[in-house]
Amino acid sequence: MRRTNIYHYCDIQYGAPYKSKLFNDKAVGLPLIRIRDLRSGEPLYYTEEITGRDIIVNTGDLLIGMDAEFRPALWKGSKSKLNQRVLKVVPKKEITNIFLLNILNPYMLFLENSKTGTTVIHLGKKDLDSISLPLFSENDLIEFNKKLLPQNLYISNRHCQFFCVNKSFR
Repeated sequence: MRRTNIYHYCDIQYGAPYKSKLFNDKAVGLPLIRIRDLRSGEPLYYTEEITGRDIIVNTGDLLIGMDAEFRPALWKGSKSKLNQRVLKVVPKKEITNIFLLNILNPYMLFLENSKTGTTVIHLGKKDLDSISLPLFSENDLIEFNKKLLPQNLYISNRHCQFFCVNKSFR
């Protein structure tokens, strides 16, 4: 099978550096997604700061942490801003976040498990540039969407419903 790079299927947007002294926990401004928020979908901090490089994230967008854990995650939270060291994967035409989640997960897991460091491991642009993905035909993508997209959406929706219900009982 022919191979291609990650940028054939998506664009990458990097979170912006926000000043921590401008963070607040009073829900003023938009929630700010930090790496630790990827699993919970519940940012602890908000910001009104505008950097000029703000990346807005909506529910269902695909995010990847760039420190310690590189596992792709569909954002479960509400509209938020993306902090530095977190990236947003933006699908190109005819590509879905579900497809990208499925195809990128093993590569991110490999990178996470193969990196070493004296402190925390980091994911960089060079790592993303090194990813070689299978080049799927348009028919393959159509088949994927027809067969797997509904199942993945069902699982994702059930997960989000479970998450939201559990969140309301805290």
